[in-house]
Amino acid sequence: MAYKPSQRRSFEAEPTEPNLTPIMNLMVVLIPLLLSSAEYVKLGAIELNLPPVAGPLHTDQSKLTEGSQSLNLTLLITRDAFFVSNSLPENPGKQMAGVEIKREKNAPLRALQNQLYLIKAQTPGYYRDKDSITIQASAGIKYQEIIEVIDAARTIKTGDREMELFPVVRLSAGVI
Repeated sequence: MAYKPSQRRSFEAEPTEPNLTPIMNLMVVLIPLLLSSAEYVKLGAIELNLPPVAGPLHTDQSKLTEGSQSLNLTLLITRDAFFVSNSLPENPGKQMAGVEIKREKNAPLRALQNQLYLIKAQTPGYYRDKDSITIQASAGIKYQEIIEVIDAARTIKTGDREMELFPVVRLSAGVI
């Protein structure tokens, strides 16, 4: 025959507060870790600008002053060559000057950098966008090639020093 359990031995569990100390310790460690890693994510990004929205099509040349003209320098990347051109402010889309640079296998971007260096040296300082270039890529160009061209368009190494060419880079999807 089974005996009935004793009334003295039974007890009810008292409600207790949860121990938040380990969770708070985890937060104290994780928050600075996440904040410091967010800074490294910013360093890995490439700064790019979108091309400006087209303004008025016709401008009065007599009203143009220093800093009001645009160079509109554009670099088109194709499989076989690079095309560097700019358009006149009074006739957007009409080519004023164009240079074709063949892509070489042994030094693919050196010829491009040299041509951009010549353009930078010959460009008068009164253009408001004298430090910017718009890059367009034809279909089938790999992303890595576009990044290499962006880097080549920003700086050139001459001798033992590095010079800035066109630090403001814009990406364009189509023909401007």
